[in-house]
Amino acid sequence: MPFKQTILMAVLINVLIPWGLTSAPNAITVSISVVAFIAKGMVLAVAVGVFESMFAKSRLFRLPNLFMLAFFFSFSTILFELLMMNLPMLG
Repeated sequence: MPFKQTILMAVLINVLIPWGLTSAPNAITVSISVVAFIAKGMVLAVAVGVFESMFAKSRLFRLPNLFMLAFFFSFSTILFELLMMNLPMLG
């Protein structure tokens, strides 16, 4: 994961879910804070993974419609070109 994305993830986690932050710098509270941060990061990673897979599936299921549309336009273009070639010139 790139460094900028990690920093953005850390800010997002601590702004949206501020539980587990420490104000006293001793070993116990810092370790609890680190464990809470890792747990919140895992929850965010799972949420992003589910969100991305849902949108990937929706894009995959829309793909045949795009192929049908492309086939229709290509077929109509070829048909139009053939009709224009075979029509006698008026004038």
